[in-house]
Order: sequence, then structure tokens, then C-alpha cells
Amino acid sequence: DNGEVGAEGVPSAVQLVYGDVGEMKDCQAAVRGVTKIIYCAGARSTFTSELVRVDETGVRNLVKAFQDELLRSSRGAQGGSESSGDRGRMFTDKSKRELADFKKAYHQRRWDVRTIGVPDVDPASMSERARELAKYNQAFAEINSDENLVFDGVLYQRGAVAEVGAALSPCLPGGGHRTAGTEGLVLRVRGDGKPYTVVVRTAGGDGGGGAAYAARFPTRAGYQHVRLPWSAFRAERDGSPALDPAAVVYLGLRYEFRRGGGASATERGGGGVPLSPAELEQ
Repeated sequence: DNGEVGAEGVPSAVQLVYGDVGEMKDCQAAVRGVTKIIYCAGARSTFTSELVRVDETGVRNLVKAFQDELLRSSRGAQGGSESSGDRGRMFTDKSKRELADFKKAYHQRRWDVRTIGVPDVDPASMSERARELAKYNQAFAEINSDENLVFDGVLYQRGAVAEVGAALSPCLPGGGHRTAGTEGLVLRVRGDGKPYTVVVRTAGGDGGGGAAYAARFPTRAGYQHVRLPWSAFRAERDGSPALDPAAVVYLGLRYEFRRGGGASATERGGGGVPLSPAELEQ
């Protein structure tokens, strides 16, 4: 809104920025220097175009502008700029903390297929048909010429999963904890239109075996950024404690054969899903 309607109740210490949430430049101006957003915009009519402009385009513009502002401010806190290539300090409290960068040989060596098949099921308890289908489940993880991790495969069994992942070192190269105090995960992926699941596992306390937590996300054709807050992760077993980011010791990407129908159906998993890179968002 370019007017001043409703501004009379705003404290004098608040800086007012007038604009239209449907315009990216206005959203960028509004989020400059802020760290939190409370979105209270509402359409002034019930026309579909106006509702879409405020409730869909406006939310998308503001979220994108806010994400860009947080990235800009974190780079500023590091003492460098994107154009200069000067990264300053390797990590700060506001920076993203690297989990996997597949341009680095260290991460290329660590990531591999960890699981393929129906988990927690004894093959002896399967039908002969199911055991035969299990022989054809396949999953692959390789680094392509663009130095992206490609996760690909074929699952033939309902309930089967394929998972690629790696153990995480708790300490950053420059010192400090890798996951403690963070708010969630950020991944850049090229999807194939199918849903995938990010899996994290924690170290067991007092001699325990830890727990696994999962968060599903949809994909579309082409590259996209996926942001998953820790609150989106759900324990895979009843009775597990709440997820503690400081206890995370494993990160994986999983594809699950969930389609209904007979067990003889074939499901294509992966479909060429480069990941580059995976990061933590604080």
C-alpha cells in the first residue's frame, strides 16, 4: 500500500516502508536489515487475481527476498563479498555451515549408497515372488562431470527404499560444532517430479544406539533449493526423543517406493538427482 492508512498505530521507532508485496523490489526494500517477518498482508478484494497476487505471489516474493537478505547479511558478517571472492572468516554465527560440497574429494569419497531394499524385513519371511523382485532393486551414487552427486536407481518392491548418505564429523574445519545451534537444512537439488526424504541420524547417548528422523519434500524438473527446518523432521520410531541438532551424525537422501498396486510394479527412483551442495541453514 502506498498510502498511510493504518500507520497511526505504529510506534515511532518503527521504520515504515511502503510498497506492494506483488513487486519484488518493494519486498527487497522492506526486508533490508531485518531478521524476522510477521506477514499480515491481505487482499482488498475477492477477485482471484488479487488473492493470488497477495496470498501466493506476495508470500513467495517476501520469502525469496528475506532469504537473499539473510545470505547477504551472513556474507557481510564474514567480512567478504560474493563479487570479490573474499570469504573472510570461514564460519560465523550467522553463516551457513557446510555439510557436503561435492566439488571436494573429501565429500565425494564419503557419500555412497547405504540402503537398498525393504528395511527391517527378514528376507526369509518374504514370499518367493518378493525375494525374486528384491534381486532387481538397484541404486547408484556417482559424481558426474559437473561435480554433482547423482543418485539414481530402480525399485521393484512396494515398501523398498534406496538411500545415499554419509557420516558427519561434528567439528568444523575452523573449530566449533557443525550442527549445534542451527535451525535446519538447505539443499540444492535437481529433481524429477518425485518426492524424496532427507534422513538424519543421531548419536546414541548413555551407550544407546541413537535415532533416525525423516522429512519428505517434493521435487520438480530442474534445479531448486529445498529448506527443511528441524521441526519438519519426524522420528522414525515411536518413543524416540525430540531431534537435537547437536547430536546429528549422519545425513542421507532416500527414495521410497510408495505407489499402490501389486508388488510386481516397477518404480523408477532417483532419475538423475544431482545434489550440489548440501548446507545447514542457521
